[in-house]
Amino acid sequence: MSAVVKICGALDRKDVVGWNEKTQAVTIADDERALEGKEVYDFLFAEAADYVMMQTISGETEKALEMDGLLKDAGQYAAHYEGEPAIEQTEEPPLTADDVQNLVLIDREYIRGTRTTVYDFECDIRGEHDKLQYTLGYHDDGEGFTIHTEKDDIWERMPEPELARLEGILVREALYFKYHDKIAGAKSLEDMEEIRFSIMEEESPYFSAVSQRIWGEYEQKNEELSNPMQESEVIAEPEPQNEAEAPKEQPQIDKSGAVNFHIAPETEKSDGKGFAAKEKFRQNVEAIRTLEKIEGENRIATPEEQEILAKYVGWGGLADAFDETKTNCIHLAMYIVIKGPGSFLWHIWHWFRLIHCNTHRGMMPRMPVYLR
Repeated sequence: MSAVVKICGALDRKDVVGWNEKTQAVTIADDERALEGKEVYDFLFAEAADYVMMQTISGETEKALEMDGLLKDAGQYAAHYEGEPAIEQTEEPPLTADDVQNLVLIDREYIRGTRTTVYDFECDIRGEHDKLQYTLGYHDDGEGFTIHTEKDDIWERMPEPELARLEGILVREALYFKYHDKIAGAKSLEDMEEIRFSIMEEESPYFSAVSQRIWGEYEQKNEELSNPMQESEVIAEPEPQNEAEAPKEQPQIDKSGAVNFHIAPETEKSDGKGFAAKEKFRQNVEAIRTLEKIEGENRIATPEEQEILAKYVGWGGLADAFDETKTNCIHLAMYIVIKGPGSFLWHIWHWFRLIHCNTHRGMMPRMPVYLR
């Protein structure tokens, strides 16, 4: 520690020199850094060595010798750190052709002026997605190629033998995608026949490496085009029945509060008697409307509704209302015309004429009152 203090003093450094009891190592620190152990010796050695050389040149031999002695003392102190395991500096091994996986050709272009073909691939290099460009140039003396990637250019990272091997893989994959794209774009069996002839005439030495994949895709596509109904049969499968069309089970009517309706004697004597046909007609219509509402709401009738339903007298005594030769019929017809087709009275009119007036086989049955 004393040697470090003297070195810092001779170099006119303002470092704070200390001692770490826990690690048994000398420390120095300033506003910018804090060093400990062998880091201290390595840091001071370069500056101290320059100091020795400058003092020797300037004739200050004594100062140079003093600093040299201090460095030897500090070096002896630093020597016991040499046995400590050094932090391993892991260096990435060189890339190989096998590190390039999942090649997919996304574009190709032939530049006629330079007789160059450019292939663009997407790929994974040691698990990291990247884009690769393979350029093949033709010239009078033969062929030449380059391979570059967007991230950390592979041309600089891969040894030449591996680049040559990778080039063979790229040529093979380019040949595969040439026929893959043709097969995928075929629209008819005639197109497939032309592709078959093209495949059979292929003379590339790389074809044997991709022939199984190409012929497999060819057979699958040819089968799809030979049986076009298979796809339509899948589409034509019967769709599930619409919920609106499915028969719905009518919920049970809660009859727990049902009460028998009793017609009062005075009402029974006067009900339907002494009233004009128009009033009877109105009561019938009101009863039918009430019944329609009750059934639509799937419930029992209230006492008030029971009283309305009880006043239904049928249509037997109201035949004149549907006789076109009678005045009452004319008034009713005018009223129905005003209400328009599809109205409630419109359906009663046609129903009665169909059953009663046209058939003359008797009166319509009396409507049940459904008192329960």
